[in-house]
Amino acid sequence: MSFKAGVQYGDFKGTAAADRADKDDVSDYLRSNGLIQSGEFLIAVELWVGENHAGKVAQPSIRALVVDAPDHDGAVREVLNQNPVPVRAINLPIALDQFLGLFKRFAVTLTIRGGDLDGKEYREV
Repeated sequence: MSFKAGVQYGDFKGTAAADRADKDDVSDYLRSNGLIQSGEFLIAVELWVGENHAGKVAQPSIRALVVDAPDHDGAVREVLNQNPVPVRAINLPIALDQFLGLFKRFAVTLTIRGGDLDGKEYREV
């Protein structure tokens, strides 16, 4: 597994970015629900939605990936330098709107495969 999104055919690929919520972000959710242990640090979040049929969106798979490290500055960096990075995956039993509410801003851009558009500027006409 890798820290890169992928789907079966890859018709669209892109980028994502998010800002933590000022209050009650993903880390807070993990702590308040007893899902993260003392000495664990959130390093990634995965969102996967799939097998949608007839316009009906299936329940998303949402996972938090945490590492065992006592502090952010030193220990986390040491863990992140390992290959592969040892993580504990935590399934988050929440709806998509609740997940998005854990962020202040959330942006995803998908571009057509083979278009070589990643990072290219555009203008609306």
